Amino acid sequence: TTATIHNPSFTPPTTTVSNTPPPPPQLQQKQQPTTTASATTTILRATWKIDGVLRLPWKPVLPQWTGATYYYLDHDQLVYEHRETWDMSVVEAFLKTLIPQLADKLYS
Repeated sequence: TTATIHNPSFTPPTTTVSNTPPPPPQLQQKQQPTTTASATTTILRATWKIDGVLRLPWKPVLPQWTGATYYYLDHDQLVYEHRETWDMSVVEAFLKTLIPQLADKLYS
């Protein structure tokens, strides 16, 4: 199976990344913007749980957290957007990983 990503965008909890490559030179003059009267979107959802140990000299332990990844497919079943949600903030994950004693005081 081959997956093609058309005008992808990625929205994780920490940042937004968008990548729309320019068309090949031979198509730049021929392309016209298109619109659709009604669009159908399919959303694929994957839930996950993660934890672990970072490969640093003091081996900080990652807290366990869960999240969901959403893939939005257009009417051609091509991925046009990717989003993630986490059950903790970036600050909380950072503190629980690198300064767990402080995180315990703040988030307990």
